[in-house]
Amino acid sequence: MAVDVSADAPGSGPAAAQREFEAFYDDCRPRIMRYASSLTGNRGDAEELVQEVFAKAWQHWSGIRGHRSPEAWVRTVLFRTWVTWWRKDVARTRAHRRHGMPADVPEPSIDHVLIVSALRVIPASQREAILLHYEQGMSVKQVAAVSSIPVSSARARLVRGRRSLAELLRDENTR
Repeated sequence: MAVDVSADAPGSGPAAAQREFEAFYDDCRPRIMRYASSLTGNRGDAEELVQEVFAKAWQHWSGIRGHRSPEAWVRTVLFRTWVTWWRKDVARTRAHRRHGMPADVPEPSIDHVLIVSALRVIPASQREAILLHYEQGMSVKQVAAVSSIPVSSARARLVRGRRSLAELLRDENTR
């Protein structure tokens, strides 16, 4: 559907442009989605691609709306964006082949798996404090600064987090 609205038409302010774009989007999105799905072969990638292209279309709507076929513009931009994605994917694959993956990546130890599992159970604020302090080597003062909290709160989160982890890991060891 070609949208025929001239720039000097009455009611062509921002709200009218938004309504016009929404009507355009509702009309051609299913066709654009089918096209993107055919290109990518993957619904998730197609949805991401369509979302990106319609965001670009909205940004340039004042110029696109006067085109004979705004849908053709969207289709062209979609194809070009997909080609860019495809080229990046090919380059990434070539880099992985060229540099290879480390051959001797060790399996995680049982202790590592247990600790990661326990970290997933404790509250996010405690997990953040524990990881910043022990994994990243930050001081309590640095943890507080990164988390935008008082030093006393960072210290309390560390104490509570360690206590929670100790209980969870003790429970796991008694099984």
